[in-house]
Amino acid sequence: MRNLLLLLMVSSLAAQILTPDEVFERLYKDKVPLEEWGNETAAPDVELADLDPLCEQFLALRDAYRAAPNTDKEKVTPDIEAVMDDIISLVRSLPAAGQPAWDFFVKYHKEDMFVRPAGGRRFGAGANTRTLWRKLDALQAAYVETSLNQAHGPADLEALLEEFADRKLEDAVGEVQTVLVQLEQLKESSSAVRTRKKRFEVRQEVGEFLQLLGAESADELGSLVGWMEKKSWTSAPARERMFEVIAALGLRPRYSDPLLQRIDTIYPRERSADELAELFESYKGKLSKETLAIIKRLQTLAGKCEGAGENGLASVLHELVLLLDSDNERSQQALGRQQVGEDWLSPFAAAQAAKGLVWTERGWAPANDLVRLLVNEVYDEGAWKLLEEADPAHAVADNPWKITTGHFALQSTAGVGLSVQLLDRLEAFLLLLQRQLDGLFSWQKSAAQGWGEPLQVRLHRNAEQFAAATSAGAGPVLLGSDKVLHIQLAAGALPTHTVLHNRLCYQILAAVAGDKAEAWLAEGAALYLEAAVYWEGRMRLGSPKRNLRIASYARKVAADTAPLGFEQLVLLRDAARWQAGTVSDHEETAVSGFAFLMIMDSGRYRGDLVAALQKSAQGERVSPEDVFGLTRGSVGLLMQRYYAQLISVPGRGGRLQNP
Repeated sequence: MRNLLLLLMVSSLAAQILTPDEVFERLYKDKVPLEEWGNETAAPDVELADLDPLCEQFLALRDAYRAAPNTDKEKVTPDIEAVMDDIISLVRSLPAAGQPAWDFFVKYHKEDMFVRPAGGRRFGAGANTRTLWRKLDALQAAYVETSLNQAHGPADLEALLEEFADRKLEDAVGEVQTVLVQLEQLKESSSAVRTRKKRFEVRQEVGEFLQLLGAESADELGSLVGWMEKKSWTSAPARERMFEVIAALGLRPRYSDPLLQRIDTIYPRERSADELAELFESYKGKLSKETLAIIKRLQTLAGKCEGAGENGLASVLHELVLLLDSDNERSQQALGRQQVGEDWLSPFAAAQAAKGLVWTERGWAPANDLVRLLVNEVYDEGAWKLLEEADPAHAVADNPWKITTGHFALQSTAGVGLSVQLLDRLEAFLLLLQRQLDGLFSWQKSAAQGWGEPLQVRLHRNAEQFAAATSAGAGPVLLGSDKVLHIQLAAGALPTHTVLHNRLCYQILAAVAGDKAEAWLAEGAALYLEAAVYWEGRMRLGSPKRNLRIASYARKVAADTAPLGFEQLVLLRDAARWQAGTVSDHEETAVSGFAFLMIMDSGRYRGDLVAALQKSAQGERVSPEDVFGLTRGSVGLLMQRYYAQLISVPGRGGRLQNP
C-alpha cells in the first residue's frame, strides 16, 4: 500500500515545508517534557504513513461489501463509516493527508455504497444519515478547509487553485479565487523571484525527505533485525547501537518500540568468542550501510540548502548527520569545528585545547588533571583552588569570575557553577539565532566562529551589585548603551528565559548587524526568539503557538478584537511611536507579525525578512512593499487569515487549543 500511495503522498508535501527550527524540533520532539513548554497542548501523534493502513482497511471492507448479499450490506456499512471517520480525523489533524486521501477515495465514489440520492449535489444532499456519500462529503470539506488554512501566501494559493481545479472542486476553486483577487502583488525583480523560488524548492525537498524518513528507515532497520533473528544472535552493544540510530533518526515509539522488542525477544545461540565478534562486525557493517545512504542524502540536501542561502537549515541537517556519525568530517567542518585528537571542537575550544584546557562544569580546566574536580576544586587564575574558598573570593564586585567562551566574555560574582550554566545557555541561544536568522551571519567564516571581540556579559549576585554597575533600579536584565549585558540573580537563580533571551537577541543583533533597526522589526525578532526553551544543553524555539503573546494575539484575531494589524504595525518605526499607545498591544502584534512573515507562503519570504532586518539594523529605511512585493494591506490580509484559524474552533481545523 505504501507504493500504491507514494506518488499521492509526495505530491501533497508542499504544505510540509519546514523552518530550520521545525526540522530541529522534529529530531528532538519526544525528548523535551511537555511541561517545559508552558503554553502547549499535546498534539496528535499522526503522520502521512498512517493513511496507508486506513486505506487498506477500506479496500478490505469494500471487497466485503461487494461480496455481501444485498440484505447483508448494511452490516458492513458501520465499519466503513468508522474507517472513513478515522481518515477524516487524520486529515483534520494532518492537512498534508488531505490530497492523497481525497485522490484515493475519488476513485471509488461511483461504487454502489456511495450512491447519492437522486437530484442531490455532488455526493448528495439527503436525510439518510446511514448512506456513505455523507462521509465523502465530510472528507471533501476537511480536505478543502485544511488546505485553505495552510495556504499563507500568493504562491501557496496559486498552487492550491491549480490543485482544486485539477480535481474539479469548483466551490473550492471559488474560495481560493476570493482570496487571490484581494491580494495586490507588485512588480519585482526577476532575481528576487528566482531566489525565493530556489529557497522554497530546497525546503520542499528537505520536507519531503524527512516526511518519509521515519517509515522507510523503520522498514530498513526491521530487515536488519530480521537478519539478527535468523542468526539467533543479539548482544547488549548491538541493542545500544540500534537505540542510538533510532534516536538519531527521531523515530517515533510506534516504529522504535517494535524494533527494540524484537531484539529483546531474540534467544541467542551459544557461539565461540570469535564467532560472536564476527557477527558483531557484520552487524555494524550492515547498520553502517543503512545509515550511510541516509547520511549521503542529508549532506546532498545540506549542500543544496547552502547553495540556496538556507544556511540555517543546512546546519540542522549536518547536526542530524552527526547524530548518525559523530566523526563525520564533512559535517563537522561544515559546522566550523576542528579535529583535536579524537574530539571535534569550535575554533576557540581548539585554541584552549592547545593550551591543555577543556570545558567543564566549572569552566576551563587542565585536561590531564580533571580528577581534582571530584574533590571539590576549581581551576582559577592558573591554579587549582578549593571551590568553597574560590566562590566567596569572587563574590565581590572588584574581583569577579572571568570566563570566556567563543562568543562571550563573562564577569560574574555568582558561583562558578551558575556562571558556566549561563555561558552554556548563551552559546546555545546564539546557535538558535544563527539557525533562525542565518542571513545576518557570515557563513563563509562558518557559524562556529566569532565576529571579533566576544560580547561582554556581567552576572551580579544581588540587586545592590546590579544597581551599582548599571545606575539602574531593579533588574533582572539590562543591555547598557555600551552593549554590555547585565544580569541579576533572583533568589539565587538565573532570570526567566524570556527576559534574558529578549535582551540577548538585541545584543547579538547589534554585534552582527547594527543597533538602528526599526522598532517593529527589532522588537518582533527579540519577542519571537525570547520564547526559546533551554533543555539538556540545547535551545529550542518550537512552533509560534508556544509563544504566549502570539497565542493571545491569535485569540483576539479570532474574536475580531485585535487592536492592530500589519498596516499599523509597520508604522511603529522608532522608540517614540513604540511607547505611544499600549505597549503590550504593540508587542503582541510585532511578534505575531514577525512569526507570520517567517512562514508566509511556505517560508518563501523568510530570507527577505532577515535581509530587511539586517538593512534596518544598519540604518536603512525599510519599505515593506519593496521587501515582500505585496502591498501592506495584502500582507495584513494574509496575516489575519493565518491567525484567525490558528485557534481551534469547531469546524475550523485549528491548531491551538483554547485555555
